[in-house]
Amino acid sequence: MFLNYNVLMWLMLSVTTILRLLVIGQIGLGDDEAHYWAYSQNPALSYFDHPPLIGYIIKYSTTLFGANEFAVRVSAVILFFLTCVLVYKLAKKLFGEKIAFWSNIYLVLDRKVHFLRYACEKKLTSTMLSTSHLLK
Repeated sequence: MFLNYNVLMWLMLSVTTILRLLVIGQIGLGDDEAHYWAYSQNPALSYFDHPPLIGYIIKYSTTLFGANEFAVRVSAVILFFLTCVLVYKLAKKLFGEKIAFWSNIYLVLDRKVHFLRYACEKKLTSTMLSTSHLLK
């Protein structure tokens, strides 16, 4: 039987992204998320313990969607989606379509990533940006 891993990847990624979008507004903010949201209210070029990009990202999403849990987390879902696409493209370029698909399965279904990546974190942003750089 011939499997089209590209189609399966897009299907899996679409379903998991839709599920994340449905859930992110239903759960209260964690400590880190509240901290990120608080410093996004007054964007600056630098913060004592975090780079400023997360603050700007959350500021723009809360400007678009209002000050709520969904708005704080929606950018994380978008960044995670983009990271998955970039990991798929990178793994496909290096190892082929089958390995790329299984790499994304692991990334999407990993317990730590699945449950702890609702927050827009500096690690998620840097992962997406560094993966995109590796594709050059």
